[in-house]
Amino acid sequence: MVKKVLQVAVLIFCLMVQVSAISCTGNKFNAKMPSEEDVKLLESSAVIKEGDFISFGLYPQNDYITTDLSYNKEKMAWLDNRGDTYRLEDGKYYDKLGKAYVYEMGKLFYLEPLTWEVLECDDNTALLVCVNIIDARPYSQNNNNYSTSEIRGWLNLEFYNTAFSSEDKVRIKTSVVDNSTASTDCDYNNYVCENTEDKVFLLSYQEVVNANIFASATQRVKFVTEYAKWMGAHFEMGKGWWWLRSPSANFIEYANLVSKNGDVLNDYVYDTKGGVVPAIRIAL
Repeated sequence: MVKKVLQVAVLIFCLMVQVSAISCTGNKFNAKMPSEEDVKLLESSAVIKEGDFISFGLYPQNDYITTDLSYNKEKMAWLDNRGDTYRLEDGKYYDKLGKAYVYEMGKLFYLEPLTWEVLECDDNTALLVCVNIIDARPYSQNNNNYSTSEIRGWLNLEFYNTAFSSEDKVRIKTSVVDNSTASTDCDYNNYVCENTEDKVFLLSYQEVVNANIFASATQRVKFVTEYAKWMGAHFEMGKGWWWLRSPSANFIEYANLVSKNGDVLNDYVYDTKGGVVPAIRIAL
């Protein structure tokens, strides 16, 4: 009897260890990524269709080195704590092998390939949205006018120039972004702005509730990269909330967002913990 009890105890312990190991592995990188086999390259001859995953552009995500950087005048280069040197060019740090990093508050984040999901496509263009929450930014410091918002400016300047090469930019279309009342959650929204022409943009309320794009709230759930966490993105069990471009109809200081559970809610526009999930339209 004692032997049987011990066997059961050992079995329970082993199961607990296995569960713990699975949990640790799952939490090592909280960003949800498709398998390498599922991700297509635009340079390949594969036909792109809705629901596909595309590798396009580079951005800091999960791979990083914890270190301090200081400038060495004699070597005319930036040095980390190990003495390795980096060349600074256009806001990016390059090591001796030409590997590019972004330095943020004591961490060198490697520029990794961005993965996008194809939401819509036709014969000539495809609408892509990032698979994960890749950064954290306030929507605005003042109000929910998307055309003048800080997040729109950041997407089309800093993010656009960091994430995409000259060759990438040729493929990115200038989109006429619908900011009308029809793109929001009601037909009496007093805070809508004029349509904008953007290279990069946020999705609207109507786009995320469209069952042809996101079949359920679960499909709207996004995971947070390590870089986005370091930049202040809110997360819980790896999941976070992310901004939409649509203004709330009730208050000038509120904008729509997708919660960690996939529900569409509102938050103050100046909340710095808001996740960023860029969208672009590219030429096929």
